[in-house]
Amino acid sequence: MGLAQKQILVSSEEYLLMERNASFKSEFFHGQVYAMAGGSIAHNGISENIFASFHSHLKNKDCRPFNSDQRIKISIWPSFLYPDVSVVCGKPEILDKDNISNPVIIVEVLSDSTEEYDRVLKYGQYRQIPSLREYILISSKEKKITKYSKPNGTECWTESVYDLKNNLPLHIESIHLTLPLEAIYYNIELDAHLSIR
Repeated sequence: MGLAQKQILVSSEEYLLMERNASFKSEFFHGQVYAMAGGSIAHNGISENIFASFHSHLKNKDCRPFNSDQRIKISIWPSFLYPDVSVVCGKPEILDKDNISNPVIIVEVLSDSTEEYDRVLKYGQYRQIPSLREYILISSKEKKITKYSKPNGTECWTESVYDLKNNLPLHIESIHLTLPLEAIYYNIELDAHLSIR
C-alpha cells in the first residue's frame, strides 16, 4: 500500500482514537501518522496470491494468516503498522482491543512510493517483535523476493534473494511452505510493464 503523507506528532493514544474513527488507514511511527494510499493492481494481486496460499496451506493448523486490514503493534516504540500479509501461530496476542503483537511472518509488497520505508524503517521496527521469524519483501515491478529470516533461538537475521536468475522457490520455514515464483506472481502484470506503455 502506498505511503501518502505524514502529519504532526501525536501520542499513540491519540492515534488509536483517530484510527478507529477514520474512513482510511494510517500507520503510526515515532509519533507521526502516515496515511496509506491504495496499492496498484499488481500490488493488490500479489498480496491476494500470498494470502490465498497461506490461507489454503494453514487450514486446520495452529497458524492463521491476516490481510492488510490487521494492525500490528510494535510495543517497544510503540508503533502501529499494517503489513500486507501477516501470520500468527498459536493464540494471537491482542493489545489495545484490536492490535496483534506476535506475528511469526510479515509480508510487504514493494512499490516505488514505499520501498525505502518497507526496507529500512519498517524492517527496523519489525525486527523488534520477539515472535517474528521471517520478513518477506516482494517486488511489484519484477519477479524478485527478498526474505529476512531469524531461526528460533538466535538473534541473527539472514537475507535470501529469490528471482529469475536463481529461479528458486520461496521457502517459508515458519509454516513449512514452499511457493514457486509462478504462484506468487500468478496472473500479475508487473508495474514495470505498465510504466512503459
